[in-house]
Amino acid sequence: MIRVQRPPNVAPGSSIIVQDPAGRRFRAHVPPGVEIGGVFYVKIAADPPIAPPPPPVPVPYPLPQPANAPPRYDPELSQQEDEELARALAESLAMSFNHRQHEQTPEVQVASVSSVVPSAAEARQLMECSVCFDDLSSEPCAIFLNAKSRRVCMHMFHERCARELPTKCCPLCRADFATSTRLPSLANDPEAWFRAVDYEGDGRLSKAQVMQVMLTQFPLDVGKFEARMEEIWPHFDTRGSGYVTKEDFFAPNGLVQFARKNLSSLLRGATDLDASQPTPDIRTDRLGWFEYFNEDGTGKLAQEEIVRALIKTYALGSDLAQVRAMRERVGAVWAVFASATCVTREEFLRPDGLADTIIAELDPAMLRNGPQSSQGHAPATRLELPQNIKPCPACNMLLEKVSADDAVLCGCQSRKEGGSYELALAAGGCGHEFNFSTLRPLGFGRPGSPANEKQVNFYG
Repeated sequence: MIRVQRPPNVAPGSSIIVQDPAGRRFRAHVPPGVEIGGVFYVKIAADPPIAPPPPPVPVPYPLPQPANAPPRYDPELSQQEDEELARALAESLAMSFNHRQHEQTPEVQVASVSSVVPSAAEARQLMECSVCFDDLSSEPCAIFLNAKSRRVCMHMFHERCARELPTKCCPLCRADFATSTRLPSLANDPEAWFRAVDYEGDGRLSKAQVMQVMLTQFPLDVGKFEARMEEIWPHFDTRGSGYVTKEDFFAPNGLVQFARKNLSSLLRGATDLDASQPTPDIRTDRLGWFEYFNEDGTGKLAQEEIVRALIKTYALGSDLAQVRAMRERVGAVWAVFASATCVTREEFLRPDGLADTIIAELDPAMLRNGPQSSQGHAPATRLELPQNIKPCPACNMLLEKVSADDAVLCGCQSRKEGGSYELALAAGGCGHEFNFSTLRPLGFGRPGSPANEKQVNFYG
């Protein structure tokens, strides 16, 4: 018998790898009802029950699978299992976050998120959904509200990921919420956008708040965006308080105008997406794979960083069932190899270490996309915008299509939905009305108006 203590990041019913004093490893399941830190016992055979691990290299690809192998993932999870999984996810994310804070800023205590401008590394983390690890700007995002329609925390997730959460708790900070709602569009509803970004509800926005939300909604070049915001912020914050009020926000040369007219020039290009740096293949280049995802240079990876790296390597983010299955697989073997909350480079690379075990555990059905480096994507000169966002053909201001009607008026709703040229100009647009799908003009504003002149010039 082996005495086993339940790890904090493994749910009851999950499979884990345990090790006896002789160094032999066995597979076991956490019994239902065992609390975190609780003890249970595993009966072991006299001889090692599992085959010797495969040699480190080469590993056949695709990985072999028995003809009648039982399914590794059962989508019909009970509500209790879902809740346990949500708790395990939150604990894992929290441990990963706390480790990064300790490694990077051990002497700094941040009292308020809204008072600190994010660094480039922190900004990159803000740009990803913490559930599927895809760029937040690639899909509509959601925020969490309480019963009084106030935000409960500063975190944002893809709307589809927020809908799939098994409990009404933020996976990152565990704040309870009543509902999730889509983050409003800055281009089409700046009033609602201001209220949503004003997390503290004091009628003003800090630079950090503005930058965080813009980085989630638009695929921006972090360096260019930070530099431009540092340069232009004093023009918005005329009092030097560190904040902009609603009056500053909607001023003729305020933040709304800046965002509408300048964000298209700050989009990321192909080099910012590492298009020229293919993801190493963990099966053939374990060290390269580890260093590629060791972005902070500490020589360690937390459990959630390993999960993120595998999901990104095999492009699993669009399938939440596979994301959940990958978390379970990593969690099942984590306690055997990680000395604390992180695994070191040596623990990862040693023979029969974490890398070899992960490779042996990967399900061929989850690897149908292969590593991203094998996809053969041609580098692009400009990152594509989401399908519902396009620049205005007349003034290049970014516009978001929010209705089924293809008619778009730069600056406000289309005429069919109550918009007008005057309302468009008042909101900072140019008043150009066009078909969102074809970009062909539908109206010319008033004779001699700036919008009319721009359209004539644009279309020759």
